Amino acid sequence: MIDLPSVGHFLIIWTWILTIIGSFLWILVWKRSELHVAARIITVSHVIIIAIVLGILMYLFYANRFDVLYVWKYSKRNLEPWFKPAALWSGQEGSFLIWALFQGIVIVWMMTQIKDKAVYPAVAVAMVSQAFLLTMVTGLKIGDFVLGSSPFVLLKEAYLGDVIFYVKPDFVPPDGNGLNPLLRNYWMIIHPPMLFFGYATALPLFAVGVAALITKKWRELSALLHYWYLAVLFFLGLGIFLGAVWAYESLSFGGYWIWDPVENASFVPWVLSVAGLHLIIVYRRRRKQLLLALLFAGLTYVFVLYSSFLTRSGILGESSVHSFTDLGLSGQLVAYLLFFAVVYLALIIWRWRELISSGDESMWSREFWLSIGSLVLFLSAFQIFVDTSRPVWNKLFGLAWAPPADPVAYYNSWQLPFAVIVLLLSGLALFLVYGKKPPRKNVRLLIIAFILSTLFSLFFIFKWNFTEVKYILLLFASIWAMVSSAIYWIEFLKGSWRQVPVFLSHFGLGLFVLGVLISSARKEVLKPETASMGEHILLFKNEPVSVKKWLLTYINMRKQGDYVYFDIKMTDTVKRKEIHITPEVLIEGENIVANPDITKFAGYDLFVHVNSMPQNIDLTPSIRTDTLRVGDTLHTQYGILQLIGLEPHTRDEDGGPIGVFAVFNLHTGSKIITLKPGFFLVNNSIQTVIDTAYGGRLAIRFRTIITETDQYVFDLQEVPRDDWIVLRAIIFPYINLVWLGGVMMVLGGLLGIILRRWNK
Repeated sequence: MIDLPSVGHFLIIWTWILTIIGSFLWILVWKRSELHVAARIITVSHVIIIAIVLGILMYLFYANRFDVLYVWKYSKRNLEPWFKPAALWSGQEGSFLIWALFQGIVIVWMMTQIKDKAVYPAVAVAMVSQAFLLTMVTGLKIGDFVLGSSPFVLLKEAYLGDVIFYVKPDFVPPDGNGLNPLLRNYWMIIHPPMLFFGYATALPLFAVGVAALITKKWRELSALLHYWYLAVLFFLGLGIFLGAVWAYESLSFGGYWIWDPVENASFVPWVLSVAGLHLIIVYRRRRKQLLLALLFAGLTYVFVLYSSFLTRSGILGESSVHSFTDLGLSGQLVAYLLFFAVVYLALIIWRWRELISSGDESMWSREFWLSIGSLVLFLSAFQIFVDTSRPVWNKLFGLAWAPPADPVAYYNSWQLPFAVIVLLLSGLALFLVYGKKPPRKNVRLLIIAFILSTLFSLFFIFKWNFTEVKYILLLFASIWAMVSSAIYWIEFLKGSWRQVPVFLSHFGLGLFVLGVLISSARKEVLKPETASMGEHILLFKNEPVSVKKWLLTYINMRKQGDYVYFDIKMTDTVKRKEIHITPEVLIEGENIVANPDITKFAGYDLFVHVNSMPQNIDLTPSIRTDTLRVGDTLHTQYGILQLIGLEPHTRDEDGGPIGVFAVFNLHTGSKIITLKPGFFLVNNSIQTVIDTAYGGRLAIRFRTIITETDQYVFDLQEVPRDDWIVLRAIIFPYINLVWLGGVMMVLGGLLGIILRRWNK
């Protein structure tokens, strides 16, 4: 029988050796082109081997090989088959392997672009990075030092001193720990691979930047820089966008963007790539801003590595729901980061004088304002970097700089001014021309765009009742970006399909920000008419509760595996329409994860999730005695009991008992139930009649009468209720504008790659 863990471990070390050999070969190819065939073979071979390694690891997951530490940590027998791949990359070792595979694919992609010897050093740099990355998973032991952490380590090797392996050397756990319940979501299958591919596309950008600095073939390689800037813009942007959709659909992450440290860390390189893209466009049109275009190319990848350090080093602690625990790889991650950062910075300093642009720029030229916009984007990224790195500064300098108490409010206060400036400049730059003042036609169209944007803004200000200046400015800026890009495409480009990427990206940005503004500033939490529970809605089974125009009725609870589904009917009392929603709760051990039901309407999303549910309730009845007068009330779990009055029962013709009924109304919130416990005199003895509700779970007995004070004594018995749930319902108005704007930006990036041939 083949020892698959050993085979997998051997292949990782072998592919790591191949990347080292390939790095040297690509360096030699620069001077000895006859070696390029061998270099290509080794490059392609190492990608194939990584794919085989991942295939072996995936097989171990599906085979439930819990003798392998990595499988035991992240999988279990009853884990749904479609979540097995997600489990593979939910840990550090598997995610490093996926990242390495994608970097390998991107390196092969780079090889197809070799039309000039100047590209050879770029491929060599990419292979060096790949060698660094693979050290994270080699698990190679050199004395007491272990290089990286292999996903093929056996459980008994990791817990060698554990007593179980002395008693039973071949012990294999019957089951594994399983995937974190927070990650048992279909987006876990989609989002991480896309994000890692986005990270991988930043490598060629860095590598081509290094090649340009070494060979000084700025012009020849500027097209490649332009191409890979677009690739990062699209792939990394798509990864971040899909993560935002996941966060919105999953309550666990708190919203589509909450300025979580790991979210921030991936956002910074994307912002830098946007800035660099506009600078490389300036260089290709006017031979200016080469220094910043190359600097941002390097910073984009360096911050990808920094993002990995923050996520994987454990330095974020409990401040992020996305971060990994430390595997002891912090030293390797820092070495990886510093090596590439220092090398790139050294090359920039070496070529400094040759990179500085000569000549002045007209402040009315397009390149001037594109450069200003890129610097604003850099400042935006810098603020995010500084504040996200607070744990790093604390560790380096012995500080106690706490993270913001309200990250959303804090980061929004900083980023909103940057967003306004970028949106305004993105529209303004379209009316300007390179190298000179804009012609009168452009100025005229700019004024028209300003007037239209002002009119639209005034309409929406009154429609949505915006009063705060910062929101009014952001509203105008987002509308300005959309109006400007539409006029630019229609009037200047005459609807040219080749310029669709520019239109989609700029219009989509404005639409995206507009959606964020409206859905956030006008978000409404639905509250019941009796607001005793604040923003929460208490529902009992089959007892409707009125909330705004909705009538909510909890129908049923269904269990399916680890999931609990709640069937709820919502009746629109205005349109007299019914919808049925099914929020769910995942229960795994002591972990409880609520997943909302999102119902989409034309102008808003209705977001409903279960906030609380009965669990492990002791159904032992409770009994209490209360003394009441007519009109008094009792609070019970089933509603409010009020003693309405007494109904005398006189002796009938058959000589029946004489007595009295106490009349209670039970107010449940949706209906009134009448209860009539009785007190009778039978053959000179007292007898009582018990009345019940809810199938006997609520019972009341008329115990006695205190005639002197006109008071009545009752015994009340209650069985604790377990037919309730607590909900939270939120309306996000025009949230679809966020998704539509995001799709337009992503599509603009994709079309930019397709229409921009790398050698154009």
